[in-house]
Formats: sequence, C-alpha cells, structure tokens
Amino acid sequence: MKDLKTVMKNPPILSIPDNLVLVYDHFIELWAMQLNGQFYPDNGTFSKIFNRFMSATITTDKIIVNEKNKEKLSIDIADVSQATVLIKKVNYQNFMAGGANEGPMYLTLLIIEDKSGHNYYFNFMSALGAWQLVTNPPKNLKVVDPLNIKRLPSFKNEYEIVAAINDLGFAKFIAGTGYEFLDLKPSEVIKQND
Repeated sequence: MKDLKTVMKNPPILSIPDNLVLVYDHFIELWAMQLNGQFYPDNGTFSKIFNRFMSATITTDKIIVNEKNKEKLSIDIADVSQATVLIKKVNYQNFMAGGANEGPMYLTLLIIEDKSGHNYYFNFMSALGAWQLVTNPPKNLKVVDPLNIKRLPSFKNEYEIVAAINDLGFAKFIAGTGYEFLDLKPSEVIKQND
C-alpha cells in the first residue's frame, strides 16, 4: 500500500474516469457501500437518490462501483490480496454542506490491494460500515483491521457506534496503531457556540 498520508492529500475522485490509472492514488468518494444487502450509511428515504451518485456493492466474488446506475468499476475478489479497513474522524459540517450533525462523524476508509500491485482507495460516511466489514466480511475477502474495530460491541445503527466511539474518545481508540493521523487536527475542530 502506498503511504496513506500522501494519498489522503490528493483530491478525491467524485466520478470514475475512463482511464482507471487516474484512481490509483486518490480516494474514491462513495455515497454508500452495500454489504450483505444493507447500505452503509442507510440514507433512508433518500437512498434511491443518493445511491444513484456513486455507490459500491461488495459481493462474495466482486466489488462493483456504480455511478448513475451504471457499472463503472469492477474488481474481482479473487484478484484482491487484502482489504484494509480504517475509520477517520471528520467534522460533518466540513464534509457535507448544510449538515445538521453538530458533532464529529466517521468515514470508513477501505483500501483494496490487488495482486497486480494496484491500490483502490474508497471512503464513505459510515463507521457502522467499517464495523460490518471487519465483523461480517464477504466470504472470499481477506480483511485487515489494524485499528481493531471488531473489539467494539454490536450496534443497531450509525448513531450508536458514533456515540460509542465518542464516549471512548477517538484518540484513545486509535492510540498506538500508527494511524493516529486519522484523528482531527486541532485546526479542523469546529467550536460550537454554547
């Protein structure tokens, strides 16, 4: 895997280009990831609208990225050497224009390393998606969990996992993993008016 800090500095991919070489050093921003028939995040009544933009589905044999209901990228699981799952803390207000959430939220970072040496970087707004990937991975996908996300208990929804991570403290959650840079920098914290 390339240096993750370097990849995170590159602008994200919002639409899959025809030349796939362009996606290798950039995160592909997804509106949702579908795993075991469930979308993460669960966008409720807006799912049909949001999931039209760019979403991915992980099955037992493929990772498929759809954009505007059209398949744009397909990765065979048999060609994947490993999938690394991480969580990054973000200010929802900085990430989503007009966001109503006042606290921090968490992105799932999914790094797919294929056997030919290509890396695909995905992110989507759902800590619950990360937890599902590490606790219920697709049968043929080797999932790596360097943050030990699977130590968290079971959750019914996104709010519960966000509250659990916030109660623990994200800095404490990732301490000693080598991924401390996934926490917000003090300059990124939005001060709330009391």
